[in-house]
Amino acid sequence: MSVCVDYFFNYQSELLILGQELNAWLGSSLAAQDADPERLFCRFLGMELSLSEHPFESDRELNFEDFRYRVGISCPRS
Repeated sequence: MSVCVDYFFNYQSELLILGQELNAWLGSSLAAQDADPERLFCRFLGMELSLSEHPFESDRELNFEDFRYRVGISCPRS
């Protein structure tokens, strides 16, 4: 079992530029995956870190359509 947290936000840059900026800010190594170049991924401090534009539609009070990007962090529970 793992714990997952997703954060939705807007940013003025394109995905690859945003990934490079996050790498510089965090010291991570987000990079495009072979199977899905529109999703950046890396292992960071023992967690899985991913960055992408999301496909979600708004649902009741969750206004996903107001945001362009999603960063997800997953970490295994012991």
